[in-house]
Amino acid sequence: MSSNLQNQIKQDIKAALISKDAKKAGVLRMLQSSIKNAEISKRLKLVKSNAEGDVEQASLLSEEETLAVIKAETKKMKDSISQFTDGGRNDLAEQTKEELAMLSNYLPAEMSEYEVRKIIKEELFNGQFTTKDMGRAIGACMGKLKGQADGGVVSKIVKEELGA
Repeated sequence: MSSNLQNQIKQDIKAALISKDAKKAGVLRMLQSSIKNAEISKRLKLVKSNAEGDVEQASLLSEEETLAVIKAETKKMKDSISQFTDGGRNDLAEQTKEELAMLSNYLPAEMSEYEVRKIIKEELFNGQFTTKDMGRAIGACMGKLKGQADGGVVSKIVKEELGA
């Protein structure tokens, strides 16, 4: 069975098609395609590992895995926006920003920078990290904030707090 998020995406595609919103339908179809590709990849791994049971059912993505696919797509879009801006293609950057806004609706709200900073300070204090432990510190903080904060923000705050 598909996750609730996947069902919501399917319903939103139908609604976009009915309202003749081709841009939204296209973006959501691209997302649906990425989710399908992730399921196929998972199925291949299961087949190669000679998994027991119903491989078809086991290859369906969970809610968390679906969120991971959406986050990966939004990350690609953010990278594209910076590339387009650097290349002077503001028209494509704006178009991609609109598409990013559509996908962001499917992601849970992220914590504020203040909340993230508070958790990071607590984690750094408990872990007794120094500037030499930057990678371990960022890893520990990301483990604590998984899915709740952007990795770039976490990295920036950890570097500030450790004085690097």
